[in-house]
Amino acid sequence: METTPTRAEAIGDDPARKRSFQLHNYWKVAKSQPELIQFMNTLAAQVQANKSALIAVGASEGFLDSIVINAEHLAEADAIQEQSKGGRMQATQARVLALNALYERARKLSRAADLVFGDAPAAARFYKLPQRAPEVEDLEEELATDS
Repeated sequence: METTPTRAEAIGDDPARKRSFQLHNYWKVAKSQPELIQFMNTLAAQVQANKSALIAVGASEGFLDSIVINAEHLAEADAIQEQSKGGRMQATQARVLALNALYERARKLSRAADLVFGDAPAAARFYKLPQRAPEVEDLEEELATDS
């Protein structure tokens, strides 16, 4: 009668080999992108190295392949993210320039509202930029200087 090898037999009794899969570290790395990428790469390498033994004890080849594929996708996504960081400064600068240009136009419109609607402050209000509400400390300071 043939017996199916156990998972322990697939990996062996070597504690170092069992720990090489790093499954005991998953909860430590799950919230850290760089550590999770390293974990997945290590796991994928161990799955590749032990694939035939894992299949022999009943692991699905599709499941084992998905671990490797997920590790590759994670590494690719990380590489894309790292590449985009280089252009982030330029994108931020372009966004700042565009917003500053828009704000300058809004300021001109706000100043023009005082001229166009000089006799109708209620109408001018619709074209003016909102004014910053003074802080309580500012009001207290202003009252102190007035007296």
